[in-house]
Amino acid sequence: MICPNCQSENLASAVFCRDCGSRLPEHEGLSSRTVREAQPFRQAPAVAEGNVVHIGAKYLGELVGGAFAIYRKNPLPFFALALLPQIPLILLAILVPGVDLADLAGFNVDEEGEAFAFSQLGSLLGTVLVLLVAMIFLTLLSLGGIIHATGQHYLGRRVEFLPAVRAAGNRIVPLFVAGLLLVLIMIIPVLLSAILVGIPVLVFLTVRLYFAINALMLEDLGPTDAIKRSWRLVEGCWWRTFGIGIIFILLTLAATLLGSLLTLPVDFLGSSLLSGLVAALVSALAAPFVNIGSTVVYLDLRVRHEGESVKIVP
Repeated sequence: MICPNCQSENLASAVFCRDCGSRLPEHEGLSSRTVREAQPFRQAPAVAEGNVVHIGAKYLGELVGGAFAIYRKNPLPFFALALLPQIPLILLAILVPGVDLADLAGFNVDEEGEAFAFSQLGSLLGTVLVLLVAMIFLTLLSLGGIIHATGQHYLGRRVEFLPAVRAAGNRIVPLFVAGLLLVLIMIIPVLLSAILVGIPVLVFLTVRLYFAINALMLEDLGPTDAIKRSWRLVEGCWWRTFGIGIIFILLTLAATLLGSLLTLPVDFLGSSLLSGLVAALVSALAAPFVNIGSTVVYLDLRVRHEGESVKIVP
């Protein structure tokens, strides 16, 4: 179906244009409530035809259960993807054991009473800077890879670690630009949140723009178009999306807290390195759930706007 407003091509079942968000001709006379009622909630398996997956809109329980089911069916690839951002932290713990903020500030003294050498500080800062850049890069690969892998699951294809990393790597520049744009958009609300004024704005923008990376990976959009896409998808569903996001975050925090109990026996051994490794593994175990969940909710928003046939870029 061609959108009369922007001439973009949409699926025949689409209710709103995927590019400009306008209601398509066949649905112009329908209210939002009528459109939702024409797409009843139901627990139905996704059926894929090529790059198009046919799914129905979901209840909260179905969204959460669907995210759990996807993770449960593909635990190793998702865990490996989530472990990527932890690699620099593990390397830092190995290369610079016991470093703390006091060392970086130059206030600590060694056992012989000599001040922390400025040459050591420069070397340490260089190491930290390299690892920080690597962490940003690996975080983008991890996030993009998990989203891509979730999309592959919906398309009925095998979820694998290397293809997911490759797909994210192919989009690494748009991922970085989109991340940078999102940071720039959030700077002022973040600064204002220190005096509480910016907190409502920060929360509002976070929800409206949260699915930009999902759109970038699964619709092959550019950074700015992906941000606009997220803004349009959440329109009219802000409170529902906010509530669902809180549920996913609380479940992830609960899993992380439960997993952190595993580090207690390690702490008694007095090994900060071993404790750090266990903490990294626990974090990687819990992390995929939020990103899988964001993709599940993103696809649900598309279903509510476009109809039950959703195209996913492989």
